[in-house]
Amino acid sequence: MFGVLSARCCYGSSSYRFPKLRARQVAGTRQALSHTSLRDRLRDDADPLKLRRRLVRDLPGIGPKQASMFLRNVGVSTDLAVLDTHVLHFASIVGLCGSPTPRTSSLAQYERIELLLVDYSKRLGHAVGHVDLAIWATMRALREIEA
Repeated sequence: MFGVLSARCCYGSSSYRFPKLRARQVAGTRQALSHTSLRDRLRDDADPLKLRRRLVRDLPGIGPKQASMFLRNVGVSTDLAVLDTHVLHFASIVGLCGSPTPRTSSLAQYERIELLLVDYSKRLGHAVGHVDLAIWATMRALREIEA
């Protein structure tokens, strides 16, 4: 189907940590999309949380962060948070979720942290998708300054 996938990433000399697993995930996602197109998946449900859950469930290798980012970038919703290391670090600093940086290794954990950020965003009067983007930009700039 895909032929031989190289372990080398397209970014210089980097390589995937688990190239065979990643190749299976890409093949599985291709297979899933051949049965139901991405366009049809986006058309099926207006609820962004349900849509993200289905993308995570049906597309191997797509986690809640990637699904949230995709749905925000294609204009489906700004009601989903993209919880990357910068946003999680911020949430920890301001006490949204305790002192250590929270883990989001499962969809349930991701959604629990996301709800905390949604509440924080509502108090600020903005959509969580806008607030997490502002947090990301600020925290990334801070890390560059500190480096």
